[in-house]
Amino acid sequence: MQRSIFGALQRASDSGLQMMKRPSETGPLRLAHITTVDLSLRFLLLEQLQAFRGEGFEVLALSGRGPCVPDIERAGVEHVPVPALQRRWAPVADIAALIQLVIALRRRRPMIVHTHTPKAGVLGRIAARLAGVPIVINTTHGLYAVDGPRVRRGFFLMMEWLAARCSDFELCQSREDLERLRRLHIVDAARSAYLGNGVNLDVFNPDRVDGHGARTALGIPADAIVVGTVGRLVWEKGYREFFAMAESLRHEVPGVVFVAIGPTDLGKADAVETRVIDDLSRRDVVRFLGLRTSCTASSMAASSSSAGTSWNRSLRD
Repeated sequence: MQRSIFGALQRASDSGLQMMKRPSETGPLRLAHITTVDLSLRFLLLEQLQAFRGEGFEVLALSGRGPCVPDIERAGVEHVPVPALQRRWAPVADIAALIQLVIALRRRRPMIVHTHTPKAGVLGRIAARLAGVPIVINTTHGLYAVDGPRVRRGFFLMMEWLAARCSDFELCQSREDLERLRRLHIVDAARSAYLGNGVNLDVFNPDRVDGHGARTALGIPADAIVVGTVGRLVWEKGYREFFAMAESLRHEVPGVVFVAIGPTDLGKADAVETRVIDDLSRRDVVRFLGLRTSCTASSMAASSSSAGTSWNRSLRD
C-alpha cells in the first residue's frame, strides 16, 4: 500500500517524494496519519504505520482517545490525542476538534498529513492546510451519506468538495466511490487514483486457525454451515440485508449458523437498535460475538457461552 501512496505523492509533489525517498539522508521525515477514533488506527492502519517507520519515517498517529492507544504506542507509533474528535457529527465538538487538530499540527510540524475516515478526512484536510502542512493526502475508505435525504447527502458531499480543495491528492479504496467523486467534480482526475484494498493472507490464513476448537467453544456443530459478517453494528455495514438473509435461509438450510462479529456503536445515528439484537439473539437467528481481537478458540470460550442471550451479553461486555 505504501508504494501506491508514494506514487500518488510523486504526482502531488516531486520535491516531497525526493525527501521521502531519502529520509535517512535528510533526517527522519515526519508523517502524520489522522483518523476519527483510535480503533481505525489500530485495526485498519497499524501495519502501514509500522511499515513507514521501517522505512525511516517519524510516524505520528492522531485520533480521539480510546482503549486502543496502548496497542498503538507498543507498536512504536507515537499517538497524539485529539480529545474532541468523535464519530458523531456535532457542530460544537467538531469546531473544537478542528481547532485542536490545527494546534497539534502546528506544534508537531509534519511534512505530510494523511487523513482517513469520513470526519477526520474532512476536518484533517482542512486543519492540515490551515496549519501549513506542505503535503496533504486523503484516503476515502467509503463515502458517507451517499443515500438518504437529498439535503443531508448534499451537505456531506459539499464538505467533501471543500476538504478536497485542501488536499494534494485523493486516494479511493473503491472504484465506485472514485467514479462518483470525479463525476460530481468533487475531485480532479489528475489528482486522484484508485488505491484498492487488501487482506494480509499471512494473518487471515485458515491454516492458522483451529476451526474445530473454535466451533466447539461456540457450541457450533462440526458439520454446520457457518455464515458470518464482521463490522460495527450499524446499519450502513449491511446488517439489514444480513439479518433478512438469516431469517430467510435458516428455514431453507437446516442447521445453518449466522454470526455477527463487531461491537455496538450506539453513538451513531444508524446504530442497530438493542431491541433488534435482543430479538435476533433470543430466537437464535444470529449469534452476536462482539468485538474480537483474536480468533483463537480460547478467547472465544472466555467471552461466549452456548446460545441465546449469552451472545448479546458477550457483545455488551
